[in-house]
Amino acid sequence: MHVTGTPYRGDNQEIPGVKIHETPLSEVMRDKYVKWLRKETVNAHDLFFYTPEQPGVKLSKEQVLMFKDKEWIEKSIALSKECSLDVINHSIKKLNELKELSPNVPHKILAIGCSISHAKDLLSWYKAKGMTSVIVHSEMDQNDLSDALMKIEHHQCDVVISVNMLMEGYDHKYLTVLAIFRPYRSLNAFAQVVGRILRAIPESEITHFEIDNNGIVIFHEEIGLNVMWETFQKEVERARRASVREYTFTDRDYHERSNTLAGIESDSAYVSDTDSYLDDVDFNAMFEQKRNEINNSVEQQIEKIKSSGVDLPEDALEALRQTLAEKAVQKAAEIIDPELIEKRPHQARKLMRNILKTRTQDGVSNLLIDNGIGEKSSELYSIFNRHVPYLKTTDPNDGILVRYVNLKLAKAYGPVDKRDNKTLLQSINDLDKILAEVERMIK
Repeated sequence: MHVTGTPYRGDNQEIPGVKIHETPLSEVMRDKYVKWLRKETVNAHDLFFYTPEQPGVKLSKEQVLMFKDKEWIEKSIALSKECSLDVINHSIKKLNELKELSPNVPHKILAIGCSISHAKDLLSWYKAKGMTSVIVHSEMDQNDLSDALMKIEHHQCDVVISVNMLMEGYDHKYLTVLAIFRPYRSLNAFAQVVGRILRAIPESEITHFEIDNNGIVIFHEEIGLNVMWETFQKEVERARRASVREYTFTDRDYHERSNTLAGIESDSAYVSDTDSYLDDVDFNAMFEQKRNEINNSVEQQIEKIKSSGVDLPEDALEALRQTLAEKAVQKAAEIIDPELIEKRPHQARKLMRNILKTRTQDGVSNLLIDNGIGEKSSELYSIFNRHVPYLKTTDPNDGILVRYVNLKLAKAYGPVDKRDNKTLLQSINDLDKILAEVERMIK
């Protein structure tokens, strides 16, 4: 298997429930508007192919490439039960790690199949592993579809299996593990399906952001998505995405795969590589560090209690362990944000200025919408012309409020281009207070 941790930076793409506008997704991830993102790809130490032409002959990938193309191999892997089981096992492992670390959050796996028949098999394979699973696809009876969506919303399942239906507007913030079982050649399609797991869970519901809002994408290394992931990281222009021919899969492809594609033998799956989307922050390492800190801290405290002679039943110890873990998470996570600022101070300065600008604009926009005031009309001039110099009667409301907020921050911390990282962070932290003041003024 192969593990990579990386937030996706979209070209002005909107993630469901999140307004990104012109801000790269790497920045809104750092600003905790959407989940952080990693990937882990699964592979096998020994992977062999049986072709329809030579059904009894075991061939290596290199041997197959002498007379078959890469697309044939990718499709064979995608439709292989053995390779699918490797991805299934690893996705379950990652979900269990999340549930162990944060048992009160209903994290789920989103599994994307090649076709409806393939998705149905994925459903049976996940269920065989003891996972409560539902399937959602375009040919379902309306009552069955409604029942499946209800189970998802009420957290009566651990795995949601689909083909592409969830790419079209469905939004569930607890989808945190994405298991992709099909190859993509269109970056736009790949970005859309990754977007299904990016909606951030509110901080009021979670143990801590770095633990619960840390999405992971899992796929088999041999279906060719590493190239897609790398392109995804480089923000290829959307105009280039539409020209790429997407893979097509039908139920006939799935049912007749033994006659047209390879049979697969997979032995000893493993994690083969790690990657982080941002050069200066390895989200995989950060996640593992936090988990290890929590576990070590909690176990040390439990051992002290045991060695002191206090005799507690196992269920009481487990309850205590969970309470201590929650406290340890909060303590361990305190170093996250300073790490982001201190590792790359110049990059952090640019980042925080962009965050400040985006948060101010978004906060003003949301405030006006919530109060039923037009963003581009000018009725707020009469309220703010006493506070903001050189306003014109034709200035739009959103521009007026942005200037007012910036003026308040400048009075407190000086011109924005003169602020250091500490005062930029303080400026960001003060925004909610200033926006609350603005809302009182316009009511």
